Amino acid sequence: MLQDNQVIIKALKKGSVPNRGAHKLMVGRDEELKEIRTELQYVAAGGASCRFLSGEYGSGKTFMCRLTADEAFEQNFCVSLVNLGRDVPPSKPDIVYAK
Repeated sequence: MLQDNQVIIKALKKGSVPNRGAHKLMVGRDEELKEIRTELQYVAAGGASCRFLSGEYGSGKTFMCRLTADEAFEQNFCVSLVNLGRDVPPSKPDIVYAK
């Protein structure tokens, strides 16, 4: 199995977010991570939550989604991550579900 460091380096060379090990790259997002953990605790206790991220290209949306997925997976949540965009429009639920 590839080491997280190898996965991170390959992803950075491609200009993408690594599919694991995002926490090793996290800088200056402590408050967001604290909020993610609080939400996960709430859901684990039986609550429900839904969050949407929006921002300009390169603002870290995919990174925060990956960080959230990693945190959730570590806490034994079932995790699915779909990037919405031109090829996966949110108005087409059948395409979103297929992805």
